[in-house]
Amino acid sequence: MYELEKVLEFLRENLDEFRYGHSIRVMETAVELAHIHGVDDKKAEMAGILHDSGKWKSREKTLQKVQDWGIILSEEERAEYNLVHGALSTYIAKNIFGIEEEDVLNAIKNHITGRPAMSDLEKIVYIADMIEPARNYEFIDDFRAMAKVDLDRTMYEILNENLAHLIRNDRYIAGTSLEARNYYLKITKQGEIK
Repeated sequence: MYELEKVLEFLRENLDEFRYGHSIRVMETAVELAHIHGVDDKKAEMAGILHDSGKWKSREKTLQKVQDWGIILSEEERAEYNLVHGALSTYIAKNIFGIEEEDVLNAIKNHITGRPAMSDLEKIVYIADMIEPARNYEFIDDFRAMAKVDLDRTMYEILNENLAHLIRNDRYIAGTSLEARNYYLKITKQGEIK
């Protein structure tokens, strides 16, 4: 069953020092955003702390866990290694820590790519992952301020920035990210799209 102290112990044992600290910062940022936006802060805590729980110290160990636990990867997860930890983290939340809340599991699963029509909890975890205090990139201060006011607009702006970053670095782009970007474009720019 989920207990924060047990999760922290699991993360200390299985993640590197940076990823452990990042997980705590994402959890704290998610809880702060949950308070602002009227979302269950316990769910934000669970999803925030566990979002990267499947990002093991090595690629080999990550892929071995996928095999050991019989996780079926999607075509996109097989094409882009960075997407694998979403499925693995969701498995850990459900099967090791007994989390059954679909919203929490979806927030963990979709924190990498986003998706159209995300719940507020999903948006909060996605955004928290991108604006936690150790992040430092162009527009970060704008995104932090925006996140306190409008989750949909923040999703749109961060998705745009992520897609531009992936293109600049010649990286794989998940179709779900493109779908999410276009979805949030439509709902934030209603009446402006020609």
